[in-house]
Amino acid sequence: MKLALGTVQFGIDYGISNRQGKVVLHEVENILSLARAHGITTLDTAAAYGDSEQAIGTLNASSGFSIVTKIPTLAKVTSTISDLLEISLAHLKTKQVQALMFHSAKDLLGAKGEHYYQQASILKQQGKINQLGVSVYNPKQLDKLMQKFDLDIVQVPLNCMDQRFTNTELRQQLQTKKIEVHVRSVFLQGLLLMPLPELAPYFQPFHPQLNSFHALCKQLNCQALTLALSIIHQNPFINKAVIGCCSTQQLEQIIEHYYLAKKLSKTHKNAIAQLSCSNEALINPSNWSIQYK
Repeated sequence: MKLALGTVQFGIDYGISNRQGKVVLHEVENILSLARAHGITTLDTAAAYGDSEQAIGTLNASSGFSIVTKIPTLAKVTSTISDLLEISLAHLKTKQVQALMFHSAKDLLGAKGEHYYQQASILKQQGKINQLGVSVYNPKQLDKLMQKFDLDIVQVPLNCMDQRFTNTELRQQLQTKKIEVHVRSVFLQGLLLMPLPELAPYFQPFHPQLNSFHALCKQLNCQALTLALSIIHQNPFINKAVIGCCSTQQLEQIIEHYYLAKKLSKTHKNAIAQLSCSNEALINPSNWSIQYK
């Protein structure tokens, strides 16, 4: 099972397609129970995800899952990396996490990058983390980081529109360096699953690209959820795909279509590759000029 459970919705309202808001604690418990039952073993969280870490700790989920968490952007805090991890561990009610990531690649690429990396490496030596890594936004960042640091794990965006990280050379580097790859934004924050008439005016210029996605769904006689998940199976270098949900019903649908997508991906790789878009005004949500939760 390549799916990992993203927990940002456990701590804050998140995503343009999220109509339910932050998930209440009893539903978080139900979601975690369902995830366990279907072989999902990894939870992805972060200090920046509101009280997501606290929800995981309250439900004692750290003992049943591998936890990947992220320290906040260091330019915005004065605490040491060790102090920040201790806060996360306290929230999660655990003494160790599987992986710690820098939430901002700019911290490692900046003047203090080497200093920050050494601080985090000490935590690995102490056994408080098993893997050290970073969340990145574009291949250029990742290439620079791989040249400069020994990374155990990285998180990158990947979906049918944003296929930048499927570059052959980049994949070979990741494989050679034995770096574990987690992908996020498989649904492009839910955009790929929304009908075009429901989209904000900002996305009007991108209707041709988005329409191509939905047209391929019709051609293949599949739902948008199935097509969106198919890219996971088409790329063997992906170790985990982080998906978020707001209810057990949503998670059940994602799991069902995950297996449908596995069948679909075997025969339509070229068609899905043609959906790739390089326009960051569409594929990078931080560039979206819209109001959303």
